[in-house]
Amino acid sequence: MMSVNDKIDAPERPCDFCGAVNGLNRVENALGHILLCPLCMDDNNGNNDAYWRCLEGAAWSEQPAVQLAVWQALSKIDASWAREAAENIDLAPELCSGADP
Repeated sequence: MMSVNDKIDAPERPCDFCGAVNGLNRVENALGHILLCPLCMDDNNGNNDAYWRCLEGAAWSEQPAVQLAVWQALSKIDASWAREAAENIDLAPELCSGADP
């Protein structure tokens, strides 16, 4: 489960999913925090497969918190590319089994 902490005025890095730099929010998950732009936080954007393809690149992040968030986001997308990308994320099995997709 992720929780939004606050908007970031001077982000330390771009959006961890898509690379956007404006309007970022710090979001906590079980492994730390990530930064997400408004589009990546928008659950109504879930049907836009083309947009969410950015998760394929984000899955290669070295930050476990980002990997977990990407895995969770990919698990909500009903597309073969998303299932394949989620399967290729190298998360410890105990993290995947205990995390809400």
